[in-house]
Amino acid sequence: MWSRRKSIARSIYSTHYTRETPAEPKEVIPTNPIEFLKYSAQFLPAVALGVILNLLNAVSYGFICFPTAHPIFASFGPDGISMYLVSCIIGQIVFSAGGSAFKGANAGMMLEGSLPKHFFSCDIVIRDVGENNPKAVIATVMVGYAVATIFTGLTFMLLGVFKLGSLVGFFPRHILVGCIGGVGWFLFQTAIEVSSRVPSFSFSPEILKAYFEPAVLALWASSLGAALLMRILQRKIQHPMFVPCFFLAIPVFFYSVVFIGGWSLEELRTAGWVFPLPESKPFYDYWTHFDFSQTSWKTLPSLMPVISALTFFGILHVPINVPALAVSNNQDNVDVNKELVAHGYSNLGSGFLGSFQNYLMYSTSTLFIKCGGDSRVAGMMLALGTTIIFLLGPTMVGYIPTMVVGGLIFHIGMELMKEGIWDPIGQVDLLEYTTILTIVISMAIFGFIEGMFIGVVLACFFFVYLCSTRRAIRASLTGLTAKSTVRRPRLQQRFLNEVGSMIQVLRLQGFMFFGSINGVENTIREVLDARQWAMNPIRFLVLDFQLVQGLDFSAAEAFVRVKRLLKNNDVYMVVSGVSADSDIGVALRAFHIWGGFDDPHVQNFQDLNAALEWCENILLQADYLIRAALLASPSSIDIPDRYDTRSEISAVAASPRHRLLKNAARTALNDELHTRKSLAQINQPLALLLQIFEQTAFDNYEDILRRISVHFQRVEVEADSILWDQDDEPSALYLVEQGLLHFSVEMNQHSKVIETVIPGVMVGEMTMFTDQLHRDTLVAEVDSVLWKLDKATYDKLSKEEPDLVLGFVKIGLGFTAQGFVTMKRLAFALQ
Repeated sequence: MWSRRKSIARSIYSTHYTRETPAEPKEVIPTNPIEFLKYSAQFLPAVALGVILNLLNAVSYGFICFPTAHPIFASFGPDGISMYLVSCIIGQIVFSAGGSAFKGANAGMMLEGSLPKHFFSCDIVIRDVGENNPKAVIATVMVGYAVATIFTGLTFMLLGVFKLGSLVGFFPRHILVGCIGGVGWFLFQTAIEVSSRVPSFSFSPEILKAYFEPAVLALWASSLGAALLMRILQRKIQHPMFVPCFFLAIPVFFYSVVFIGGWSLEELRTAGWVFPLPESKPFYDYWTHFDFSQTSWKTLPSLMPVISALTFFGILHVPINVPALAVSNNQDNVDVNKELVAHGYSNLGSGFLGSFQNYLMYSTSTLFIKCGGDSRVAGMMLALGTTIIFLLGPTMVGYIPTMVVGGLIFHIGMELMKEGIWDPIGQVDLLEYTTILTIVISMAIFGFIEGMFIGVVLACFFFVYLCSTRRAIRASLTGLTAKSTVRRPRLQQRFLNEVGSMIQVLRLQGFMFFGSINGVENTIREVLDARQWAMNPIRFLVLDFQLVQGLDFSAAEAFVRVKRLLKNNDVYMVVSGVSADSDIGVALRAFHIWGGFDDPHVQNFQDLNAALEWCENILLQADYLIRAALLASPSSIDIPDRYDTRSEISAVAASPRHRLLKNAARTALNDELHTRKSLAQINQPLALLLQIFEQTAFDNYEDILRRISVHFQRVEVEADSILWDQDDEPSALYLVEQGLLHFSVEMNQHSKVIETVIPGVMVGEMTMFTDQLHRDTLVAEVDSVLWKLDKATYDKLSKEEPDLVLGFVKIGLGFTAQGFVTMKRLAFALQ
C-alpha cells in the first residue's frame, strides 16, 4: 500500500473488461541452468523491493491482526506476521503460476476492511465463549479467520466460474468510498493504540487523559510526526521508492540516536519505543493454536455477519484493481472472471492453511512491474524470498521501533481518510457526500458493519428521493399539437383544430414506482380540476408508456385510482405504447387497465399514433352525428370505421363537452354546405381536386386543376391490393374518392403501418414530382375508388405543357407541406 490509489474514480469500474484480443505472448524461460540463473538475476532488484514491502506490510498489519491489547492475544503479534506472510506466499504462487493475466502481479492480504472485522470477530468470540476459557477463545478465533478466508475463496470461485463478475459493479461506489474513509479512521486509532500501548481507543475522559500523558504522548506523537513528515516530503519527492526507503531509514535514524544517547534495548522496550521481544516461536507456531476439540462450534454461526461483510468487502477489490492495473500496464488480454477464479484458488489455499484473505494489490504490483518484475519468474522468486522471511520466524519484531509500525499505519490511515473524505469533494453531489460522511462517523461511533449498514440504508433512501424528483412525465400535449399521421381532408382538419384540446396526452418515462407515481397522479388531478376543466374540458386522456421501463405495485394501484377518477369525469383512459405480453402490459391487464374488460372507458393501442387516430375518429363521428341532427343529412365524406366507436359516439354526444362539439360541428357544417353547393354541378375528378386543394394560395388554381383533371383515370381496387412496394419506381399518383389505404414500412423484418389515408386526399405526389423510389408500401385496406395520374402521362405533360405541370406541382407541394407539419409535430411529441 505504498503508492495508494489517489481516488476511487481513477479505477475502472466496468467488470466487462474482457476484449477479443490475442492471448498474451508466452514468456520464454531458458532451460539451461546457467542461462536460467542469468535470466533470473535481472529480476533481483524488483524481488528485493517486493520482499522488503511484504516484510514491512507484515510487520505493520500482520502485527495488528489480533487485538494484542487484550490479555488473551497479547503475544499474538508474531503469529499475525506469520499468517500475513503465508497469505502473501499462497496468493503469489497462484498468480505467478498462471492464475493471473498479469505476469508481475503481487499478492497481499486484504487490508481495508479486513482489520476491523477481525477485531469484531475476536470481540464476538470473547463475549460468547468467555474470557475464562482462553484456549477455546483462541481456537474459535483461528477457525473463524480460516472459515472467513475459505468462504471468500468460494465466493470468488463461483463468481468467476459462472461469469458473474459484473454483479459486483452494482454496489454503490460512494458507499465503498465511505467504507474506505471509515477504515482510514480505524487505522488512525489503531496507530495510536499500537504506538502508545494504551488499549481500547475511545473518547472517554480517562482514555484521553492517558493518551496525553507526556510519556505516552511522546510515543504516538513521534509516530504521527514521522507520518506527517513523510507526507510533506512526498509532495516534493514523488519517486515510487521514496515511501519504502523513508520507513527503512527510520530504524537507522532511531538506532543512531539510541547509540548516541547510550540507551539500552531493555529500557526502550520498557518505555514502549521498541516492541517487546517475543517468546522464541517457530514459524509454524500459529498452526499450533488450531484445536478443533476446543473450538466452540456453536459460536461460528454468530460470526457469519462478520464473515459475510469480510467477503462482500473483499470481492469489491477485484473489479477495481484488475482493470486499473490493466490500464496502468497497457494490457488488454484481461478477463475479470478469470481473475476471480484465480482469487478463489488463492483464498481457498490460504484458508485451508489457516491464514487471511488475499488479493491482487494494485499499488505494489505497479511498483514491482515498473522496477523490472514483469515476469512470472520474478513472481516466483518473490514467493521464494517471502517464504525465506517466513521460515526465519518473527523474532525480528523485538528489534523494530514502534515509530516504524505506528508511522506506517498513521500514513495509510490518513491516506484512506483523505481518499474517503477529502477527494470526493467536488466529485459527488451533496446527498452522496452526506452518505459518505455518515458512514465514516457511524463506523467511528458504532462499528464497521453498523456503519456500512447505515450507509446502504441511506443510499437506498437517497436513491428513492432522487428518482422521485425526476419528472415521470416527459411531455404534456394536447390534440392541437399531437396529431395522428392520418391524411385528412381540409374540413376534418379544421374541425379537429377546433376540438383537439379535448385530447390530452401525457408521455411517461422511466420506472414508475411509489416515489414517482404521485407526480403523475397529481398532474392528472390538476387537469381535471374545476377551474382547469372550465377552460379546457377534455374527453380523452392518452397515457403513452413507450418510454416507461417498468412499474411497481404502487404505480399499478395508482393507475387504478386514475381510471376511477377519469370514469367519474366521463373521460376515456387511452393507453398506448404497450404490448399485451410485455411486463408493463401484463401488470396493467392484471389491474384491468386494458381494453376488453367490459369497460369502454379504457382503450389500449400499440403506439401513440394509433391512439391519436382513434380519439380523432371518435370526435369526427360525434361531429357527423351532431350535423346529422342539425341537417338530417349524412356527410359527403366518410370516416373509416377502423375501430368500433358506436358506444363512444353516443357518450360523447351526451357529454358536458357537447357545446364545444356542437359549435365546431356547426362551423364545419356551414363550410361543407358551401363546398357541397359549389361542387354540386361539377363532375369527378375535378370536384375531388377542388375539394382537396380548396385552400390553395394560387389565384388561378381552378383553371390548372380543370386542365389537369382530364388526364386522371378512375380505378377501382380491391381490399389488400398493393398499389406500390417499398423501393419501387414511381408509377402514378392517386386521388382517393372512396375507401381506406395505409402506408407501411419494413422494420426489423416486420411491416409497420405508419400512416392512414382516407377519402379526400392525394398520395404519391412527392415520388412522382422528384422521381425518387418509394420509401414505403401503399396498400388498400378496403375496396376503394381512386383517380390515377400515371407516370407516362405526367412525363408527357411535362414536355408538352410545362406551365400546367409546374402549376400543379406547386399546388401539390402546398398540400404536401400540411402533412409535413403534422409529421413534424408528432416527431417532436415522440422525443
